[in-house]
Amino acid sequence: MVKRSSSSVMAAAVVLSGTCAGVGQTFSSLVARPGVQTHAQVGVGAQRPAAQMGGMDASSVLGAVALAAATWNARRRAPKPPHQRGCIAMAARGGDLSFETLVSDLETVMKAKNCGALIIRLAWHDAGVFSNGALKGGCPNAAMRFTDGGEGSFGANAGLPDVALGLLKPITDKYVPALISNADLWQFAANVAIRVMGGPSIKTRFGRKDAASSAESVESQEGRLPDGDKGIDHLRDIFYPKGFDDKAIVALSGAHTVGGCKLERSGFEGYWTE
Repeated sequence: MVKRSSSSVMAAAVVLSGTCAGVGQTFSSLVARPGVQTHAQVGVGAQRPAAQMGGMDASSVLGAVALAAATWNARRRAPKPPHQRGCIAMAARGGDLSFETLVSDLETVMKAKNCGALIIRLAWHDAGVFSNGALKGGCPNAAMRFTDGGEGSFGANAGLPDVALGLLKPITDKYVPALISNADLWQFAANVAIRVMGGPSIKTRFGRKDAASSAESVESQEGRLPDGDKGIDHLRDIFYPKGFDDKAIVALSGAHTVGGCKLERSGFEGYWTE
């Protein structure tokens, strides 16, 4: 075995530590999103200041580097969330998918197809099945993707599984699941549509999980989604269990002035207002 001086070991440790830091920074750039700290950014591959390292003996330095390397390898091999795996795979392919490109692509579709109102309806009907009254559960999980039963076959959702999802298909194929889930995409697309049409910029919370099949749909639209030809008592029966009061019901009903009705989808034709 070749015996190395303490200074040589120290120099090698600094190089190795710098390498670990470089790997950590590279990993962070692949998976990190603004405002989110990753494991690679917290405590992995971080170099000690030179003054502190100078006070350590060779065995301490090697032990610290070995621990950092072992920790890094353990985290590197640990299963990663789907969105992180997708980001890493995209970077490896030289992909350029990002939040910014998603926003840009959504804006392009909204403006070219004038489909903002339909996308808002898609997002609302995915979330609107929720109830906390006699009926329980229901959530935005993109179950409408499946038309063999469940929410994708509800009459109240006519035009959404085919027309709305058809308009979003190029974006879905590009970004799901590499960057975002279907359920998150639908809600985010609606918020982009509102802004494109001159409304406010609405913050979107992410983290919705997609249904794996139509079996994850709610049992029926009855008692969960409203009929357009009924009065206030019906609306209260539908929306009170969702946590709405009368003021919120009026605001939601007024949102139907965005866009127009299609006879084959709702039984109504034209605009609610002139």
